[in-house]
Amino acid sequence: LEGGSPGSFWSLIHSRCRTEALMGLKKWDRAEAELREILLRHPNHHRTLADLGWATHKMGKLQEACELLERSVQLAGSDPSDVATCHYRLGRSYWKREGAFRQDRSFAYTSFLKAASSASADPVLCSRAFRSLGHYYLVVGEDKPRALRCYRKAVEKDPERKGAGRAACALLREQNKDLEIIEACDQSLSDPRSL
Repeated sequence: LEGGSPGSFWSLIHSRCRTEALMGLKKWDRAEAELREILLRHPNHHRTLADLGWATHKMGKLQEACELLERSVQLAGSDPSDVATCHYRLGRSYWKREGAFRQDRSFAYTSFLKAASSASADPVLCSRAFRSLGHYYLVVGEDKPRALRCYRKAVEKDPERKGAGRAACALLREQNKDLEIIEACDQSLSDPRSL
């Protein structure tokens, strides 16, 4: 954007708003086409790279998604929210690719960890990152106590994260800790942030 004309700035804003709307409507193919057009004019715009990576992820083009998201991570700068979003999306794409991308800690796990540590100002994103770390510990690390701590942290950050709450309750149920499940539910009913 540096050195560009004011018209190109407003054109970028208009295009980005349109692609945000398309992504919100889950029209991934149309969003992808528009995002590629934006990248022709602004090849190093990290938010566009991140959104294109996410759109390709949603369309099942996982290798390309990872490549785009890796570039967006490198260009994200110092805004914690941007950094967290890029790492979270990259982690999800690695996770979905499975194999070494899921098993090797330098891929999905590291991305989720960086997302969780960068997202402190965004409780929803932080919660998603902790939920994903919980899945990692449960599925790959086979470490149920750590998985449970991550799920609880996810619910603590954003009580609306029902998936993390269900996963935590399932682990407690599996360990025959019915009393803890009841206590957690009672706490969340009286103070949703206390789970």
